[in-house]
Amino acid sequence: MKPARTRMVTLMAGSILLLCCARPTVAVQGTVTPVQKVVQMLEDMVKNAEAGKHEEQVQFAAFSQFCSDVTLEKDSTIKETA
Repeated sequence: MKPARTRMVTLMAGSILLLCCARPTVAVQGTVTPVQKVVQMLEDMVKNAEAGKHEEQVQFAAFSQFCSDVTLEKDSTIKETA
């Protein structure tokens, strides 16, 4: 085959494959497709991860402040006794 013809056949095959894959994702009125379920699950995972990240940041900030306070207190005590 010539390069132009090979490219055209590849393009057509890719287009057909894309149409075949896209077809099952079209939802019938009132039904949810498996792809839509997966997308919804991924969106929920992102929301949960963001909430968990925020919670962890708050806990880390509190712990970091505690460590700073204790370090200052210990340094002060060491300087006073020295």
